[in-house]
Amino acid sequence: MKRIIVSFLIALCSLMVSAQNGINFEHTSFNEACELAKQQNKLVFIDVYTQWCGPCLLMADEVFSLDKVGQAINGKFVSLKIDAEHGEGISFAKKYRVQSFPAYYFIDPETKEVLHRSGGRHDADKFLKIAACSMNPKLRSSYLYPEYEKGNRDPEFMFDYINGMDLSYDKKNQTKAIDELLKIKGDDLSDKILGEVFFNYISDRDHPLFKKFVTERAKMEKQYGKERVEKKLYKGYRWCRDTQRVSDLEDFKGKDYILAYHKLKSTIDKKDYETADKLVMDMFTNPSFDQKTVMTDIKFTAKSTFYKEVDKEWEKKCIKYLQYIAYNARDRNEGENHFNYAYILEKIIKENPEIHEYFPESITQEPETGKTKYSLRSPNLKKKPQR
Repeated sequence: MKRIIVSFLIALCSLMVSAQNGINFEHTSFNEACELAKQQNKLVFIDVYTQWCGPCLLMADEVFSLDKVGQAINGKFVSLKIDAEHGEGISFAKKYRVQSFPAYYFIDPETKEVLHRSGGRHDADKFLKIAACSMNPKLRSSYLYPEYEKGNRDPEFMFDYINGMDLSYDKKNQTKAIDELLKIKGDDLSDKILGEVFFNYISDRDHPLFKKFVTERAKMEKQYGKERVEKKLYKGYRWCRDTQRVSDLEDFKGKDYILAYHKLKSTIDKKDYETADKLVMDMFTNPSFDQKTVMTDIKFTAKSTFYKEVDKEWEKKCIKYLQYIAYNARDRNEGENHFNYAYILEKIIKENPEIHEYFPESITQEPETGKTKYSLRSPNLKKKPQR
């Protein structure tokens, strides 16, 4: 019996260990993390955050907690969280010149020198690319920046440098490098390096390379495939407000939706709300439109009623749209959809005293306890200090 209990406890412990998700952040000092990393032959990963930083919290909740991220990071890094405004984080941020949050530092535990740095909010896949770069000496920021400053303009190096600037949110240096690559490579989009840079990083439809891409569409589809070309066209013209310019383009997937949204915005501007309402409902029920995109755009349009005075007729219709999204969005865990619907209903209640008697005072007035404002802001976030 005792043997059975011991076996059960061992199995239970194994399950508990295997169930641990996400990055295993050590609760120790920076120096001790470096010592641990030396013992385990790993690098040190530092997540530098502040208590008021929204993207920091989102990365912690939505990315660092994922099982696939933990599996990729825990075997190669000793990980540590450092609050840049408290404890040893103050001196760390000063020594390593942390300027924005979240910041990610990959450090050699022997020398305590930065091998690679990045930052910002990313999805899991992009964060793992950042981490992977820290393991490759030719893709680390500690190599890319000095090598570029030395004058290395080899196209393959420039491609790695441009990718590295993207992962580091260094748009200024990325744009500069792309311009230099164009001078080296010219405008031949059939060139593999130039083509990849174009598809990944040049989205300005007025850029000379984008204009050439449009005129050489058949050639581009032959080399890169119709699906990739159409996605690029959609991305480039997604927010173009020149209806005629979009209409003149050869058809591509998403063009009809862009034009439909143009028509809706124009109709709203003219305050023809009955026609606008018909257009919105047609968009909601059109099977050829990506409904996630439709709901995102209509949600954005309807939310304008939160912050500015609009005609009551239009406000009522926006309530209907937010209700539709709350009821029909595929992601039932998307809290913002339900928040928007509840927020606008509460707003209407507060603005109409004749119906106050049907609701508790905590809705028509500020609640006596707890938070006084309805907000999606996490209670774990502190206010940003005044500098």
